[in-house]
Amino acid sequence: MKTTIILTAIGSLAGFAYASFAGCDPSACFISSSASTSTVVGAFAGLVVALPVNLSIKKK
Repeated sequence: MKTTIILTAIGSLAGFAYASFAGCDPSACFISSSASTSTVVGAFAGLVVALPVNLSIKKK
């Protein structure tokens, strides 16, 4: 559970940082045009990575 929360938080921070530093014009791309959208997408990506990691930890 802790792993899932930590990786989701890291993903959301990475998404926010990407939108802040390397974001593009709102008419060019949807995901990185606003910080909130990029944060949500980053959190989802962190969750997708965290679920298999969490399952492999529980197997041991």
